[in-house]
Amino acid sequence: LQQTICCLLPADEQLEILNRVTEPGWMYKRQKLDRDVLYQITSFNFLAWMQAEMGMMLNQELARAILIGDGRLANDPYKIKTDRVRPIAYEADVWTVVQNVEASLTPDERLDVSIDMRADYQGSGTPTMFVAPSEISSWLKHKDGMGNRVYKNVSEIASLLQVSNIVAVPQLAAAKTADGTKSIKSIIVNLNDYALSMPTGDAALKDTRFDIDFNKEIYLLEWLVGGALIVPHSALIQTQTIPSA
Repeated sequence: LQQTICCLLPADEQLEILNRVTEPGWMYKRQKLDRDVLYQITSFNFLAWMQAEMGMMLNQELARAILIGDGRLANDPYKIKTDRVRPIAYEADVWTVVQNVEASLTPDERLDVSIDMRADYQGSGTPTMFVAPSEISSWLKHKDGMGNRVYKNVSEIASLLQVSNIVAVPQLAAAKTADGTKSIKSIIVNLNDYALSMPTGDAALKDTRFDIDFNKEIYLLEWLVGGALIVPHSALIQTQTIPSA
């Protein structure tokens, strides 16, 4: 994935953007299974079910890696390299608009900040908001002075934010910025502005091995994939300062 973007930026920064190349890397999902399990479970096709579940988990891994990285340590052999699948949350400010808010702000005040940020969006079409489930709950619980709920449903909030949908992402509840001093409250982006390169195709490659020493079947799904934002200021990220202990 090689990007050629023309922006009104200093010459050296233009050069960096023009030469940005994102090479695809491997993603893995591995599962071990005692061989006798395949013979003990006869009521349904357990192997087909397990491989479908592995595929679903691999898709979830990719979705998380695109938004906030996979959460693994850098030396983990299964780490999805961030220079191969570039997490939106940690992209350079050429590609994102980041607004940090203080911990004293209420969920409703943070919603107001997101509404204001929407004016800075330069991505394609109508974006989607990705946010922790607890944040959505806090908005829906908000009441006026008479005790009436301010928002009847999530669609009303989406309309205020000018987003097509609000997607709950549980992993965002613990997501932090690279320096660890701020939490990531929300990401607004149209994933059409995130280009994926899949040299091996949309379907993961499958492989099976038998470990004769331990009488185990080993199943592997692997995917060669790379990805990055390709439109400047196409993602809006709200962060919040973490209160000191």
